[in-house]
Amino acid sequence: MGESIVRRSGAGTDGGSARDAVFRWECRCQEHPVLLATYNAAGRVNIKVRDRYWHVLGQVRTICPRCGAEHVLDLRGIGSPRSSREPADSR
Repeated sequence: MGESIVRRSGAGTDGGSARDAVFRWECRCQEHPVLLATYNAAGRVNIKVRDRYWHVLGQVRTICPRCGAEHVLDLRGIGSPRSSREPADSR
């Protein structure tokens, strides 16, 4: 199991700026990664849950719906995004 952050679009031949780049926050617990959220270089995290959208800044914690692992994405002072994976509480 693991986690990855994948750049989806942004600076390059399409003319977009680095600030427009969108990154995918994924859990790699299976062959087709589970999308946890997307975020941009400004530190805005976008999360879709059913028919609702959440837009947050700072630190986000989530649990992968497939493997149950807790993930943390910390975009406070986002010179370089830090992401970690913690075991989920067993309740």
